[in-house]
Amino acid sequence: MEELSGGPPPPPIPPLFDANGDTNAAPGADGNAVVLDGPDSAAAAPAPAAAAAPPIPKKVQRTALNFKSDVRKSKSAESHPCGILHATRSTSSRDEHTFAWVADYGSGALPTLAHLERYGYDRDTAEFVPYSGKAEWISRYPHAYPYVECTAAGHVGGYPHWSHHCRDASEIPRDVAEGAASGLLLPG
Repeated sequence: MEELSGGPPPPPIPPLFDANGDTNAAPGADGNAVVLDGPDSAAAAPAPAAAAAPPIPKKVQRTALNFKSDVRKSKSAESHPCGILHATRSTSSRDEHTFAWVADYGSGALPTLAHLERYGYDRDTAEFVPYSGKAEWISRYPHAYPYVECTAAGHVGGYPHWSHHCRDASEIPRDVAEGAASGLLLPG
């Protein structure tokens, strides 16, 4: 056996033992254990069990996500002012969702709704979820990132479906790009 880095060779691997404590291995020419074929080793090996197929998800026409507040039930939107405004819009082919961080429900809910209505989001189906902080929301629900934000002073900025992770302008939705270019959808 070759020595590595000038050190001594590793010690031989001890023989293998079956459930009865009997050895079913012998040292090989290099000092390592080699499993012996024989009636004892074959008898001790259990027959392979048939693997059960993993369950397949059922097909459905619709599914839903639930967003839960991390604010205790004893508090309400009035006593805990910040949170997420969740709004939807329906097109002929799909329902679209957007999320807006509202720093103060009293001063920010109506301006945020007006901002989202410019993009076709329905005021009547919007819901406010009180939440302890924006970072906490993003940590818990990264798939519901609030690209729209309203300050405590009621200034709204951002666009639904805008992503800071876009690689180039072709990934920005056309209505967002046109609205930004027109200057009609500027925050404030």
